[in-house]
Amino acid sequence: MTELLYLHFIYVVVKWVLWPLTVWPVSAFSIFAGFVFIIFGFWVYRAFQMKFSIWKFSLGVLNVAGLLIGLFYLNWGFNYSLPKMVERLGWDVPEYEASRISSLYASVTHEMLSARKDWVEEGTGSPNLDEDFIRSEVGRIQKAWLIEKDLYVSVPAQIRPLPKGLLLRISTAGFYFPFGGEGYWDAGLHDLVVPFVMAHELAHNYGITDEGEANFIAFHTCIQSEHAFIRYCGYLNFWRYVARQFRYMDPEGFEKEWACLSDTIKNDLIQIHEQHDLYPDILPQVRDVIYDTFLRAQGVQSGLESYAEVVKLELAYRALENH
Repeated sequence: MTELLYLHFIYVVVKWVLWPLTVWPVSAFSIFAGFVFIIFGFWVYRAFQMKFSIWKFSLGVLNVAGLLIGLFYLNWGFNYSLPKMVERLGWDVPEYEASRISSLYASVTHEMLSARKDWVEEGTGSPNLDEDFIRSEVGRIQKAWLIEKDLYVSVPAQIRPLPKGLLLRISTAGFYFPFGGEGYWDAGLHDLVVPFVMAHELAHNYGITDEGEANFIAFHTCIQSEHAFIRYCGYLNFWRYVARQFRYMDPEGFEKEWACLSDTIKNDLIQIHEQHDLYPDILPQVRDVIYDTFLRAQGVQSGLESYAEVVKLELAYRALENH
């Protein structure tokens, strides 16, 4: 019912109703934040002027909170009730095994190094691939991929940058804003992360709520690009998830592989960390608890760990491709 009634009808209508907001030069998030600030400021002013009681003030806050929760589900939240992507595609997801993870790590590392080499030979540095181009490229590829997998929903798509550090300081690279119908990435992100985050937020735009699924779609979006820089970004960001899982399951094996990893790749990883360290987290534990609780409340049992489930999805995909 969610897929037929909500995703392909109500959600499509809502997205097109919100479409005018996505073509404004100012982000919908800024408009919404300004509106909320004005309304809340007016309430506080009235409260201090004793125009109404604390009880009425509290009731007004609860009313608005209820309205926002209702709008959240109408605009996007009911997508959490969709069947998992693997169910919609009919895939079997294998359990983690050390041998599978080791093999995947070796394969992705080889593919990543090849993409890095292609990028160098192509002679295009990341500054030559401007954000408008990347946005257009990942949008075009992702739409085609979703259509091929019968996951596409005919809705407008928009993603924008937010001021540097606004999201990174809360341990977030990007997010989808249901009340405005558009996604965002932090302008302070390293260039090698931007295409992957763009593609991730675009996946949310098409009703994909699961973070692991959005990562999986982002990975396959990037690696299908004709531009080596974008392909490399896809492999590099996916490799980080695989490496984390490999290190968890086989610390000794990972240490051996890490020692043999190209210094060029290591340097890229160091540069990413150094860039993001310019915007240190503010209360990261609080953010993690809040978002983990939110995800679990929406039925995502693994909470924040769902981001890493992209590895399982890739194992399922490769197993299918090999048959």
